[in-house]
Amino acid sequence: MRATILLLLALLAATALACAAPSSWEPRAKLTLNSIVQQAALSPDGAYVVVVHGESSGAFLSVYDSWLKPLWSVRLTSTLSHFAFAGDDLLVVAERLFGQVPSTRISVYKLAKGELVYSEVKRGGFSEQIISAHRSGSYIYLLTSRELLVIDLRKEESARVLIPFANRGLQALNTDRGLVVLYIDTLCHICLEMNEKTVALVKAPDEVSTLTLYGVLALVSIDGKPALYM
Repeated sequence: MRATILLLLALLAATALACAAPSSWEPRAKLTLNSIVQQAALSPDGAYVVVVHGESSGAFLSVYDSWLKPLWSVRLTSTLSHFAFAGDDLLVVAERLFGQVPSTRISVYKLAKGELVYSEVKRGGFSEQIISAHRSGSYIYLLTSRELLVIDLRKEESARVLIPFANRGLQALNTDRGLVVLYIDTLCHICLEMNEKTVALVKAPDEVSTLTLYGVLALVSIDGKPALYM
């Protein structure tokens, strides 16, 4: 299957972009891949484009600059792989590994040059469906559909599950007070109808507080501060 990624970026300065009419935007680069695109995203600072794509020879993760010039690429174990940006300089990749014991490989790369700074295979695995990644000092918090994991880049320790979810993870926001996580921790049908959700404040891996509320629809940011939409 032929997949085409068309990246539209304005040729105007950032200060003028907010005032520019959509008719003034022009395509500045085009990337064509003769493969199936599984995931594609622009880094938070707009400096990199990351693509997971599958070809007849295998699955690959490729990184390009904002002009779609190839920077680096790695071969993945399977197309069941997902990535998330941890700030502007790090990329977290989760790969599903097949075998007698289900496993997941977690890798952390430097976006600029593809330098591997962390890699681990978790036997038993976890959800490779990454929702978001957040960096706080040497820690990377990884929110998946099933759990919140923490990785300490300073220590040669295994990534560990900080909060398992009975149902599923939803959102996470990094604040000056810590990481705020919204998730569903119930399978009760009536509770789900009442929009029961749990909010966790993670100040550090060993300092986590939670609160369960009803009528919560989403976690939003207002002037850089977390708020619940109810």
